[in-house]
Amino acid sequence: MSTGPSASIHWRLAWGVVALQMALLLGWMIYRAYQPALLSSHGFSRLLLPFALLPGVMGLVIEPLTGWLSDRRDPSARGRLLPVSVAVLVAGLIFLGVVGLLNRGIPAGSLLLPLVMVAWIVAVQSSASPALAVLHEAAPLRQLPRVAALLTCAQGLLGALEAPLTAAAVRLGPALTFTLGAAVLGLGLVVLRWLPPFPPARREPAIAVRVPPRQALHLLAMALAVGVVTTCLLTLLPRVPLGGSSLSSGGHLVAAVLIVSALVAPWGGHLVSRWGRQRSLRIALATLAALLALMVLGPAVLRPALLPLLGLAHSLVSTSLTAAALATLPATSAGLGAGLVLGGAGAAGALLSMVFTSDGPVAAGPLLALVAAATGLAFAAGACLSAGDGRRDGLA
Repeated sequence: MSTGPSASIHWRLAWGVVALQMALLLGWMIYRAYQPALLSSHGFSRLLLPFALLPGVMGLVIEPLTGWLSDRRDPSARGRLLPVSVAVLVAGLIFLGVVGLLNRGIPAGSLLLPLVMVAWIVAVQSSASPALAVLHEAAPLRQLPRVAALLTCAQGLLGALEAPLTAAAVRLGPALTFTLGAAVLGLGLVVLRWLPPFPPARREPAIAVRVPPRQALHLLAMALAVGVVTTCLLTLLPRVPLGGSSLSSGGHLVAAVLIVSALVAPWGGHLVSRWGRQRSLRIALATLAALLALMVLGPAVLRPALLPLLGLAHSLVSTSLTAAALATLPATSAGLGAGLVLGGAGAAGALLSMVFTSDGPVAAGPLLALVAAATGLAFAAGACLSAGDGRRDGLA
């Protein structure tokens, strides 16, 4: 039996959370694959832009709120299972309901379709932060980056495969795809509920600790700023003309970055555990901003060599931010912390979608200005949080 630091990590619980998060991500891929076509074919083309922004705007409210509610109900891993289970089951049933509606035929112009889509978004977002907060009990504070790295690895691999998975979903057709999506959500929930052994229940109820509003706002600001930088990397950088380079065509740049990010995540988790969450986030974010500038302004011959470095920086940023979401606020407020980070990162994508509404090229100047401003905001917010982190575990 292992006696090292990993002996205190509940790996099966961590993998159960990762399995559910992967199921939720696959659900989002299915939603994104069919949402524009379904809205357009049923007379709601004017809603395409609002619905593209809706998840980010709604998540900024729903994810912190549901995380906070799960904290108040019961901050233990077992206690969060009920809200997570209800939300995921509702999301799966909505997928099956869409199959039934499509088979029966939805009249053009019927408000039922957009209302069902909104209900699905609410259900999935309601499960996200309580499910992520379960990860808090999988490891002590110093080891949290190691389990957070599992999420970085899983999300990187699925993100790199999004294009072929979306194409396969379109080939299967909406009825079969939504049925499979419901099955995947159900399977993810089964893995979380029955695979991992949960930590022993506390003999005494945890005492809720009041979270200073300023600390919560700083965490939200940091997540929003980091979300802007990572969105610039994964969404806007491929749209910047790179002097005839083929790296940005067909999503090759994004796939390469995410694959590297996934592969180096286990090593990155060890590194973040040694350096501390805030210090790792500062170093990785500054490195990512510098690499983005080199990618856009540097000579074309350097760009292939920059891709693995971008992947490494992205991996460290993602792992550090996930660990910060779970450990910055008191242990009894892990759901709120997870919701603030998830909501802030999602809102960043919506914000940039409003700024860059077209699918055309993106100029290098605005991109680098956004990256610089967001990096500065993240450093300022992180500096306000570092002292509290240092007092808690000495790793700020």
